[in-house]
Amino acid sequence: MPIFVTGANGFIGQRVVSHPTAQAIGVRAGVRAAAREGGTPLVAAPASNQYPGWELRLDALPWRDLCGCEAVIHCAALAHSSGHTPRDYEEINLQGSIRVAEAAIRAGVKRLVFVSSAKVFGDHSGPSPFGPQSVPAPNGPYAQSKFLAEQALQALAARTGLDLVIVRPPLVHGPGVCANLLRLLRLVERGMPLPLAGVRSRRSLVGVANLADLLLRAALHPRAPGQILTVSDGEDPTVPALVRMLGQALERPARLFAVPEPLLGGIRRLAQPRLDLGPLLDPLQVDIGATRALLDWQPPVPLEQGLDEMARWYRRSVRP
Repeated sequence: MPIFVTGANGFIGQRVVSHPTAQAIGVRAGVRAAAREGGTPLVAAPASNQYPGWELRLDALPWRDLCGCEAVIHCAALAHSSGHTPRDYEEINLQGSIRVAEAAIRAGVKRLVFVSSAKVFGDHSGPSPFGPQSVPAPNGPYAQSKFLAEQALQALAARTGLDLVIVRPPLVHGPGVCANLLRLLRLVERGMPLPLAGVRSRRSLVGVANLADLLLRAALHPRAPGQILTVSDGEDPTVPALVRMLGQALERPARLFAVPEPLLGGIRRLAQPRLDLGPLLDPLQVDIGATRALLDWQPPVPLEQGLDEMARWYRRSVRP
């Protein structure tokens, strides 16, 4: 039975649809609109497997598209970035997710995999990594909308018997990345000096290929329902180490210098909106030990390899 993917033409959804597992078992690609005739294909799926009309603002989603599907992987969302209002996040990430779940229930789908965010845990993890049992402390409209969506979906699942799996990824990297990580790539590629040499924070990241692999495992594994899963590349580099890895991948020297910690707050304010240093100054680690054990899963792509893939995409598609 096929798997339905919402947001199938997005950063994460495209990688799920093109994954060998999805291609082998069958995939239906839910997109907001049909591709224009003669235009670039929206997703890595045959036209016959592309299902337009999956706009989360709609009151009525085309639920019949889900009939006969084993699971829905819900990737469509309003991403964490500037320019969106709290109402936007509520309408898309909360109400839109409820609409997707209700469509899945109506169509008789057994399982829903919801792509949430590690930001549900909070902005920084402190001395211990976040795990599935960590107390949520979402900060800001994006994280709050994801947490409220989790709660609403859990309530729906309890009432209807829908098998719900929640996945909380940290910062996702890979080809097609945007927002803060893309800005950091540009700064490193241009040789911009960055005041991060003395930062000791560690950050969990997950490559989009690893996230897609875990989402498909969550959609198929018998032990996944009812779980909250953390995911990462299994490596948590310090911020300076991450910048040096990006420089190596871009074939550019990473220009780092240290400043006294009290000055970082001022530099952080001056850097915006060119680069939001906040996520780079605060530690945010997730523990994936429970995910590994529960689903017998290992990240298939090492962090360095994933960053190299992102750098190749950047040099080919973004660099002027």
